[in-house]
Amino acid sequence: MTDSPFMTDSVDFHSVDFHSVDFHSVDFHGNDQMTGSDPITERSSSAHNSEVQSWLGTPKTRVSKSLEKEPAYGWQTLGRWDSLSISLKDCMVPLMTSAILLVSLVFSGCSSLLGGGGEDPESLANNSSSYLGLSESELDSELAARYGTGSIPEAEGEGLFKDVRFGFDSYSVDDIARERIALNIQVLNANPGVKIQLEGHCDERGTTEYNLALGQRRAEAVRDAMIALGVDRNRIETISYGSEVPLDRASTEVAWAVNRRVHFTPFTY
Repeated sequence: MTDSPFMTDSVDFHSVDFHSVDFHSVDFHGNDQMTGSDPITERSSSAHNSEVQSWLGTPKTRVSKSLEKEPAYGWQTLGRWDSLSISLKDCMVPLMTSAILLVSLVFSGCSSLLGGGGEDPESLANNSSSYLGLSESELDSELAARYGTGSIPEAEGEGLFKDVRFGFDSYSVDDIARERIALNIQVLNANPGVKIQLEGHCDERGTTEYNLALGQRRAEAVRDAMIALGVDRNRIETISYGSEVPLDRASTEVAWAVNRRVHFTPFTY
């Protein structure tokens, strides 16, 4: 197979001038603000200081002021001071036996609280290593099932190529996205006869034109990151489906977050 197998017989997505869209002037119909409220509340400084002092028997002046506005839930005293641990929304962060070391408490490991989507790199790498020897017939069969006779594919979940996700109204590649891109490159490098089409997708908010342009920018951002990591440009194609191929059709923050993605579709030369 020498040409790209992706059909465009009913909708020509390439006819849209993606780069002509002014992302700063498009009327986004009031959707540029995330909806919903943050469930995290803050305890008062006095209540918190009193609780910390009761834990440690330590004057307030010896407790870092950075602890004066921690989330109101999830803090538990587990035994005596010499075995104190803090449970922050199911993410256990052991503390050393000196109160002053509380200053070093950080939340980067608590991805469930901060909304992170990172995975264990070793686990993903092990999965990637098993994705070897993809045959042309297998890939053709998968593409035929996805596309049928049309130009818009069915939504497809993650395989061993992982989706790269994006923030609302953004095409910036963050650290978690870079981690996934690097692991996807391992899979690609293990299959030298395979090319990748990067599909840019958006959530349902915004106009069709805007989302097609944003999806294209997302696909190109991932492509550029892959090229920077050594992938041959000729092995990568990009396309945008805007909001036309959602993984989750619900109108919720969770569904929208899943739908803002670049999907990796492998095919043979």
